[in-house]
Amino acid sequence: MTRPVDYDWALDEYRGRMYYIHAYGEQDDFSVSVYFASGDGDDKTEIVRVDTAHGTTHFHKLYRRDEPAPEVDWGLWETVTKFTENWREYARRYEQRSG
Repeated sequence: MTRPVDYDWALDEYRGRMYYIHAYGEQDDFSVSVYFASGDGDDKTEIVRVDTAHGTTHFHKLYRRDEPAPEVDWGLWETVTKFTENWREYARRYEQRSG
């Protein structure tokens, strides 16, 4: 049995905002998100999230709230890898949508 994770780690800065990954859970029951902190750091704005809520693994592009969250076949660590590799693109899209 694997031990559950609950980690936040810094990615890098994009357009004056520091971005982070948060990973919580186990390989098949998890939530992974990319977010930035604003103000004193207590306010966190998620821009993308993959989670296993509601019985399926699905990908929320939170900058596109009008679109459904498609199902994906990713585990916790595959999601962390994908988000680590692509977070700048998600940040850019978030910036485009939010102005």
